[in-house]
Amino acid sequence: MKMPNLLKKVILAVVLVCIACFVYLVLVTFIPLIPTKTTDARKAYCYWARGQPPADMEVLIGEYRGSAVRFFHENGEWWTYLKLKPSQEWWNQLVKKRKLMQVKDWHFDNHDIPGWFKPSETSICYHDYRCLYFRDPLTGICYISEWCI
Repeated sequence: MKMPNLLKKVILAVVLVCIACFVYLVLVTFIPLIPTKTTDARKAYCYWARGQPPADMEVLIGEYRGSAVRFFHENGEWWTYLKLKPSQEWWNQLVKKRKLMQVKDWHFDNHDIPGWFKPSETSICYHDYRCLYFRDPLTGICYISEWCI
């Protein structure tokens, strides 16, 4: 007995919908597992700040690394390293907003720091519970080392 034309079309439509659902599930599952990495300073700043830098800020060097575990953790793991020349007002707002505290003795636990990340001897170090921020009062150059794990 031959299958009617309409039944063939229905079966084909069901198979195509199943394939589309499978592809969608694979994409939704595995695309978030692709890590993000950039050494483009402006892009790194944008990832970190979730927006464009102010017009009066120079974004000198930057690196951003987002891990592949974003799927398993709401914000995922990420590391940002920035060298900036912001305005004094921007810096003061950052210190106030993040409740940064000045520290005298500091060290990096992370040995994967970019080679260019070298705050000057005259830089003042600030920190919050997981990150280090440096600002040279003579030049206004800031280094930011921020991560979320």
